[in-house]
Parts: sequence; C-alpha cells; structure tokens
Amino acid sequence: MKRFAKKSLAFLAAGMMCVMASAQDKALPVEFSGIVCTEVNTNFEGRWNNANLMFLTAKAPLWQGATFTGELGGFHDIGMEKHGGWWSVANDRQYFTNLPIGNFLTLSQFNITQQILDNLSAKFGVFKAGEFFVTPTNSLFLNTSIVTPPVFGNRWYMPCYHQQALGLNLTWEIVPGLTVKNSLFNGVASRQWSRVFNFRPGHDGIMDIAQVIYKDADDDNYIGEYRAGIAYADALQPGQIDKHKSTAWMAHIDQPVVTGAYPVAVTLGGVVSKEKVNYAYQYYNAGAVVKNVLLPGSRLGVNLCRAYFSDGVHESDVEVEYALPIFKNVEIQPGVHFIRTSGESTTAALVRASIFF
Repeated sequence: MKRFAKKSLAFLAAGMMCVMASAQDKALPVEFSGIVCTEVNTNFEGRWNNANLMFLTAKAPLWQGATFTGELGGFHDIGMEKHGGWWSVANDRQYFTNLPIGNFLTLSQFNITQQILDNLSAKFGVFKAGEFFVTPTNSLFLNTSIVTPPVFGNRWYMPCYHQQALGLNLTWEIVPGLTVKNSLFNGVASRQWSRVFNFRPGHDGIMDIAQVIYKDADDDNYIGEYRAGIAYADALQPGQIDKHKSTAWMAHIDQPVVTGAYPVAVTLGGVVSKEKVNYAYQYYNAGAVVKNVLLPGSRLGVNLCRAYFSDGVHESDVEVEYALPIFKNVEIQPGVHFIRTSGESTTAALVRASIFF
C-alpha cells in the first residue's frame, strides 16, 4: 500500500507538472495560492493540542473554457494526547475545532472544470463538499459542524477538507442570482491516495447533494444569501459492511441586518434527517458577525451549534470568535467555546494563526 501511495503521489505530481508545463508553453498563466495554519487549544484542565495544516493550490487554464485545479493538503500535530476516543481536549461530539489531527498528506483537489454554456459548468474529479455548507458569514466559526454537519459527518464518509471522493458537479445559474448545484460522489470518501479516485457504486454506494442558492449580485444591501437543499446516500457507513440509505434536508441563511462602517450579518442553518436512520439526526446553528471592530477588516462573532443524537445525547457549543488581520496576508483568531453535552459542561479556548499566499 505504501508503494502504491508513493507511485500515486509521483504520478499525480507528474500530471500536475505536465499540465502546468503545457500551460506555460502556451503562455497561459498558472495561479498558485495557499494557506499555512497553526492552532493551539486547551480545556483549562491540563489538556492541550497543537494542530497544523498547509494547503497548496494550483490552477491552470487548459483548452477553451476549461480549468484544472490541483491541491495538496498537509496535516501535522505536535504534543497530542488522545482523550475519550477522539483528538479533542473537550471530548465533545461535534469537535469544536475543525483542524483534523494526524500526520498525513492528502490530495484535496484534482479536477477539471468545464464551462459548457455561459450559465452552466461541470466539474469532474476529486473535490470537496464544503461549498454546500460554508457561507460567507458562518466561515468565521470553527466548530466542525459548520464544515461538515454531524448529520452527514457522523453517518457517512463525507468528502470534506481532509478526506475526498471522486465526483461530478453541475452548476447552473438559472437567472442572475439564482443557482442550482448538484454533486454526485462515490459513496466512500477517503484520505488515502489509493482510494480517492475510486468509483465503485456497487461496493461503496453513492452520495448526491443538491442545493438551490439565491444571492444578490450587490453586497451593499439587505438581500443576503439563501440556500435550501437535499442530500441522499445509499452508501457504506463507518464501521458497517453493508450500504444503508438515508436522506437529509438542509437550509442556510446569511442575512445582513446592518450596513455601513460596522456591518452586521446573521447566519442560520439546519440539517434534519430521520432519527432511526442517522446517529446524529438534527443539527442547527444560529450566529451573528460584526465587521471592523477595533481594526478594519476584523470580524467578531458569536454562534450556537446544537446537535441531537439518536442515543438521547444533545450537545450545544456556544463559540465566540475574533479574527483580526495583523498584516495583509496574516490573520490571528482567538476563540472560546462553552460546550454542554447532556448536562455536562466544558470550556475550551484556542488561538489560530493563518498565513495566506
């Protein structure tokens, strides 16, 4: 397996180099971007974690209307101590921080996007499903439920930022501002290079996510972003050997309530499924974000993530986050989380530093 992974890495790296070399031969631009992030968190009771990640992204135009995107993700941890079966100092079910723990290298993206019509595009390859859940407002918050709601993440091998699956996405802008997205994935996502290109519906099953989005082109008004969607899976579940069917409904709202020098927006979201089918069957979040507090470009927010589980456990995480730009491409984000799991309370705090390039 290690030999296969090394061969896969060499093959994919060579493929990315060939694409970029081809683009350079045609005098076409290759865009590089990335992020380096480190975080330290603690529960104030002697437990602490340090997690680090780095993403390197390359985009290159191919033929007319086509763009290649490749992205590598590296994850590394230092001084970890495992608690309660999971790498969380709070031992919470929703995982209050969205940085995964471990030492591994993932192929986060390897896909081609083709513009078919002016208002219709298709993307095929390895990519993530986070675009269905993360909105401009809730992106400030770090609870893992924002990126991968537990109704999905606790039940399916969900393609997210640290594990991926082969898929096909169609994006259709019906009229200006109104967009429909649909992604069909292999039923099992993985962080292993030897599996991310699998498409085995007979063994792994399938997962499909569809969403309708309305967003006004003008940001300087009181029209926000509104989403509604459905997800269906007939796929393997963690710890199971047989595929299971499940359906979940979701909705997200980003609503501006104050404009001007200190804009304020409210974010609301929810995912609901059947209790008897899904381990986590309900998830909701509600929060608010105000910009430019103390420093221009800063964001201060408070958010509640609430999840219900089929074994009777319910959990709330109230988080307060403040992201402030130090330099043009450097951001510091301290935060504190007040977590309550079926009557048991925990407090966790973190400091995250990010460099964008």
